[in-house]
Amino acid sequence: MNNSLENTMQELAKSLTVMNYDYVDFKKDTMKKLNEHDEILQKRVYITSGKARTLQEKVKEKVRNICVENKLDYKKNRSKIFPRVWTKIKAKYDVANYRELPEIFWNEILEYLRDMSINVQDIVEEERYAQVN
Repeated sequence: MNNSLENTMQELAKSLTVMNYDYVDFKKDTMKKLNEHDEILQKRVYITSGKARTLQEKVKEKVRNICVENKLDYKKNRSKIFPRVWTKIKAKYDVANYRELPEIFWNEILEYLRDMSINVQDIVEEERYAQVN
């Protein structure tokens, strides 16, 4: 009987070890799924109206800088450059409207805008052609 009790205790200890490993795996899987879900939710929290206004001002500033760098008249060419800037931002973050930009990427969006390069060579050449003719 003593041997039977010892065998039972060993089996219980093995079962407990297996359960502990299963619990650790379950906990890891659960935390992974919760983190994925949290990330999805954070991407659905869009920028606030205040940040949207700030972004509009930053884009306006970017377009103005592009015009200055390329010696283009801002008032004449802004309507050609604004869509290029907004298109790049919306494409990068896969949104249809800038108001849908995820809040979680706010700093990254501003950095992307600051470092963004827009090709306006066609506009520059169009301007030169217009001046010649």
